Amino acid sequence: MMPATVRLTLDRAIAGAALQLVADRDLRWYFGSKLAPGALGLVSVGALVRLGGIEVYGVFTLIWTVGLVAANVGTGWLRQSVLRFVGDGQRTFISVGALPVLGSIVAAGLSVIPVTIWLLPARANVSLVLAAVCLTCSLAGQSVAVSVLQSLGNPRRVATSEAVRASLSLAIPCIGLVLWPSSAVLVGSVAFATALSILPCLPGVSLPSRATVIPGAAVSWWRFGWPMSVWLAVSTVLQFSDRLVLQSFSDLRTVGSYSAVYDIVTRGVGMLLFPITMTFHPRIMRSWNSGLRRTAQALNRKSMRLQIVVFLPVLALTWESRHLLADYASGGAIPGAASWVTPILLGAFCWQLALSAHKALEMLQRTRTMLVLVIACATFNVVANICLVPVYGANAAAWTTLGSALLYLVLCRMATYRERPTSDIPLVGNLEETRT
Repeated sequence: MMPATVRLTLDRAIAGAALQLVADRDLRWYFGSKLAPGALGLVSVGALVRLGGIEVYGVFTLIWTVGLVAANVGTGWLRQSVLRFVGDGQRTFISVGALPVLGSIVAAGLSVIPVTIWLLPARANVSLVLAAVCLTCSLAGQSVAVSVLQSLGNPRRVATSEAVRASLSLAIPCIGLVLWPSSAVLVGSVAFATALSILPCLPGVSLPSRATVIPGAAVSWWRFGWPMSVWLAVSTVLQFSDRLVLQSFSDLRTVGSYSAVYDIVTRGVGMLLFPITMTFHPRIMRSWNSGLRRTAQALNRKSMRLQIVVFLPVLALTWESRHLLADYASGGAIPGAASWVTPILLGAFCWQLALSAHKALEMLQRTRTMLVLVIACATFNVVANICLVPVYGANAAAWTTLGSALLYLVLCRMATYRERPTSDIPLVGNLEETRT
């Protein structure tokens, strides 16, 4: 039994979080942008597994992972710079120019061709490779568009884009798999749905052109953002290398089942926690860029506390329903899949919390420190998977997910432990001079 004082404290914390969610307009909109699409995403995993088969879903999730890594490498510097330089009139999205934006998206798409052929030599026909390129370009373009809207403080448009993407990512692939159940159709359908979701982002957004370019803006963004591109790519490897290792030591049936359970759990956590990060990130950076450093740090701590309070009832509910959840996700293909749920859930939570924990490093532009930390954790993740998965199978992959995410969270807190401004002092000088 939980002690009465602890239960009372927990009840008060949950009530306070609920009031925060109701009172904060931006938070409501960002929750709306993730809640309905997230629910559709949870439905789509089960639907796609049953319509296409667990192996088709396994191929899709491998290509989606590769595409996500490539999209992060190609456009991560753009997305993070958009958010980092909110309020900086000399370093805006339109000042960068169209060529760097389009070039980054196309380069990301082309980079997946050799990887797809190497990863799936027996299945990588022309249609599957072309679908992989389209999916990568769509993921890269959509992520940049959402970052721009987020920096403009337009959660309503973000919600619309996410709702369109989630709805079409369920409807179009399901229709395609009914007509022609294949991996290429599934990948191509998701790519088409993601591309269509960019359209609601365009009205009211100023697009970069030759006339809006400010000399030096793109170079400034690149200097800040290239470590973030690598960071995003490595962090994706940290989260998804388990399925790539499973592909080497197991079969597509196991990969598909594990990925389905992983996707259900992580999408659920992201649906509930990531809106908090999206709401607070522009506020934190706007305060920091205005010289209100203590306020920025306080907002970041508030974001982390809110995420912890929201997660606690999710943990209890998921623990009770883990068998049902695993059977729904994998279609009962792998006995014992329920044992994967809890470590994946805790790992997803630690990762979401770490995205706020490393904000202090991001504000100080210590992006190279962030990169070193995530490379260390990704290396631990990959080595642990290679050593343990051949012996313990998917259970090892699930627990490695938790271990590497927790390690990154702890390292970020250790790296920023002494970085605590004592007052709000207007910023003097160039932010470029902040130590990295």
